[in-house]
Amino acid sequence: MDRTKIVLCVLSLAIIIVAFYMFVHQEYDKRIRIKEQELTVLKAEITKGQVIAAKHDEFKSEVERLESRFQTALRILPEKKETDNLLRNIQNLAALSDLQINKFNPQDFDPMEFYAEYPIVIDITGSYPNLTAFFNKIGKFTRIININNLTIKSLQNPTENRTIQANYIATTFVFLDQKKEE
Repeated sequence: MDRTKIVLCVLSLAIIIVAFYMFVHQEYDKRIRIKEQELTVLKAEITKGQVIAAKHDEFKSEVERLESRFQTALRILPEKKETDNLLRNIQNLAALSDLQINKFNPQDFDPMEFYAEYPIVIDITGSYPNLTAFFNKIGKFTRIININNLTIKSLQNPTENRTIQANYIATTFVFLDQKKEE
């Protein structure tokens, strides 16, 4: 009987061990594998975050550089019409070129994809050399201004400084910020 008890004990112990392995250990083992996979994913995300963090200063300086370029571009292609400022600048350039502006008539915007054309009908009198000097100054102006539909005619009663009348459309451009429109 001693042998039977030992066999029964061993068998009972084996059943307990098998049951423990099947119902408890395998479940914990499965959970551990899932947690190890989650840990691997988190470690990869941490590594990506560390790479991004290491490049933070580089990204920050790139953003500052692009912001500076954007501000420079806004001087060339402003976000507003700035009609008063534009009139003042054109009047100053005309005065420096000894020309007289007779008409400055802003027209409606002509919207394009990311900018709008802003045409202004201008009538000016002076001399031909002064007109060419004026257009040269316009060409060097910080804001883009295109001269279109230029017509030049002699004045009926010319003076020493006023021999021609020029009509043209000065087209400047305005940046359309898509974010503000949305």
